[in-house]
Amino acid sequence: DHPPPPVAATAAAARRRRRSADRLPTLELEVDYLRRAPLLFPRLFNLPLHEIVASQRARVKAGVRAQNAGVWLPRELLPWPLCVAMQHIEALGGLVADGIFRESGNADAVKELEIRFNDGVYHLNGGNANFTVHDVASLLKHFLRTLPDAIIPTHLYEYCLALGDSPASASRIMRVVNAVPDVNQRVLRRLVNFLQRVAYPQNQARNRMSLGNLAVVFAPCMLRYPAGTDTLTAMANTSKERAFVELLLGLPLDDVRAGGDDDDDDD
Repeated sequence: DHPPPPVAATAAAARRRRRSADRLPTLELEVDYLRRAPLLFPRLFNLPLHEIVASQRARVKAGVRAQNAGVWLPRELLPWPLCVAMQHIEALGGLVADGIFRESGNADAVKELEIRFNDGVYHLNGGNANFTVHDVASLLKHFLRTLPDAIIPTHLYEYCLALGDSPASASRIMRVVNAVPDVNQRVLRRLVNFLQRVAYPQNQARNRMSLGNLAVVFAPCMLRYPAGTDTLTAMANTSKERAFVELLLGLPLDDVRAGGDDDDDDD
């Protein structure tokens, strides 16, 4: 048996193959290559946010990037599935799509998108897929809901409920934003900024998704009740969760890109 080639050699070979190709590789060939390099392309779903960022950093350092038809991938500070899903949603007209995020996508299509993203294929071209904007929006929700811990960690859950149960000042809500880990805060700011655009008056007139409607959809993505909470208590807390998230969505949070914290790396 021969030892596997080093990562650097594998990356260099991949770059040579891409330069010599007259056209983009087929989806099947691309996925086949990526699946033979699992160390370079670890899965990006069902992992803590800090592990996702670490996986992306390792991939960037290896110098290997998938063919992604112009999709922008942040260098390392934000999870790629989140950012790519937002790009596709906007490109597919999702900001004005009726019932965006409320209407569910096709379950099989969402699963296929998860597999593709885990394999490093972030474009929507090739294969037998005919993805809709609701498929991609459902993938974004799925990515957030399958995080081992919510964007706002569980130890802040009761404080958030208290804010949602009574009039809360912007400064008290900002304490929550500033108390979450750095990568969570980046995700939270990017997500809030995007959802605020969905709810712009000119978009809301067509998509019928107000901040309140978006809070209903995204409260389970941002908050998660502690383990061991009984069903009745969890149900009783739902309205407080939604109220807090609606307040959060109303805050003028700066997107991380606006502050110059995020290095771009165009594909």
